Amino acid sequence: MKQKGLGAVRLSPIQWAILGILLALLVLVFALLIWIIKFPPPFKGEGLPAPSSTPPALAVSATSFPEPSPTAQVAFTTTPTVYTVQQGDTLLAIAFKFNVSVEEIKAANALTSDIIFIGQTLVIPASGELPIASPPPGTLTSDRYMAQNGDTLESIALKYGISENDLRSANFMAGDTLLEGQFIQIPLPGQEFPPRTWRFSTIDGDINKGYPLSLDTGRFTLHYQPDTFPAQDPEALARLELNALAFLESRLGLTFSYPFDIYVAGTNFEAPNLALRGRGTSVLFRTFFLHDGTGNPDDQLYLATHELTHLVTWHSFGSPSSTMLSEGTAVYLGMEHIAQSEHLPIEIFCAAYLQASSLPSISSSQTTYLGHINDLQNYYAAGCFVKYLVDTYGIGSLKLVYHDGSYVNVYGKDLYALEADWRAYLATVQIPETLNPLDLVGAVNDLQNSYASFFSSFTGNPAQMESYRTLDKARIALLEGRLADMRTFLEKSK
Repeated sequence: MKQKGLGAVRLSPIQWAILGILLALLVLVFALLIWIIKFPPPFKGEGLPAPSSTPPALAVSATSFPEPSPTAQVAFTTTPTVYTVQQGDTLLAIAFKFNVSVEEIKAANALTSDIIFIGQTLVIPASGELPIASPPPGTLTSDRYMAQNGDTLESIALKYGISENDLRSANFMAGDTLLEGQFIQIPLPGQEFPPRTWRFSTIDGDINKGYPLSLDTGRFTLHYQPDTFPAQDPEALARLELNALAFLESRLGLTFSYPFDIYVAGTNFEAPNLALRGRGTSVLFRTFFLHDGTGNPDDQLYLATHELTHLVTWHSFGSPSSTMLSEGTAVYLGMEHIAQSEHLPIEIFCAAYLQASSLPSISSSQTTYLGHINDLQNYYAAGCFVKYLVDTYGIGSLKLVYHDGSYVNVYGKDLYALEADWRAYLATVQIPETLNPLDLVGAVNDLQNSYASFFSSFTGNPAQMESYRTLDKARIALLEGRLADMRTFLEKSK
């Protein structure tokens, strides 16, 4: 039986007309999509850089800016700078460039979000100058305070008539340290705080669950936890990291273009990493550091620079040929960044250790690097050795030896000969009369033992937090060479 086939389809005039209309509509839709992609309308969103000519698709509710709500009338005591937003800019990057806070720029321009667009004109207030403004009708004055140069937790508490403990509790702080430009919450006098459930910060576990909040800066993403000190002003920590990144790029003569992730812990890391204040997972473009109010601003800047050095050098020079070179480079660059601080220079530290016959071997494979609290002398020795190499042979040679470890090819000497030269140099370094080498070695050992004992039973209860804060003051006193103060704090922590 012959099967009936499909012949040519015949359409009536009406069907042809309908088909023509449909095709015309498809062409119009396609043309509209091309127009939107090529000429995007101005938009606002949350935490994104100024878009390029072909921005990613964004969910927006309107194509024009909403009318601003009533805002304060702003006046400046000095003439502000006017800046035009460029492609790739973010408020955070602009704030860092002009050494002001994002809050200051937003206040000066009556911005209600962090979104800016290419070609937008922004008023940049003078560094450190908050605009003089009166709040709009029907609003309450802010309960946030921006730390100024010279502020202490004690001075702020006195200013607002509250206790230091209440100020710490309101901001989830373990210590007393504030960064300049950092915002903190000011509690009401007599305000009560519910008991806090202590939680350790993860470093090896589920980091997405452990750090659920994030801030995208355009160059890296800052991850942090709710109800912690970092959550009070994550932008201040992003500025800290941008500062460290700018220093490393300048010092190493490179531009680091890879995106990466920073995880900021508001509490001590979980066991067995209680004594760590930072760690890098460079192969995954991640760094971790502790920001709980302990240390001091220079200590925090050193830590941020140290940990970021691992990531930048790994992906710029190659994976390090040894832990000594990796940690030594991070210590060297971290200390270079805070060279004007009160911290004891690593050359003085190592020269004192040499005089006390206690200088660690940088060529030994048995030298451990288990965190600055546990192995300060080993980290400083490695950093001091790298500083010697850079001062003697230049930063270019360090870049070459960092990955392949071929000291003979780069320096014309093996590691043991270079170590001998370094020790001979240290023997010529003058040590201040106020620094007794044996006392320094003893102080380092005693602080390490005190931390080991303390962390062996640490759970984060209020009594322990008081000792933890005092121990940290002893740590900073040691790093600054104030050994008598260090001994005093060590006794108080017991």
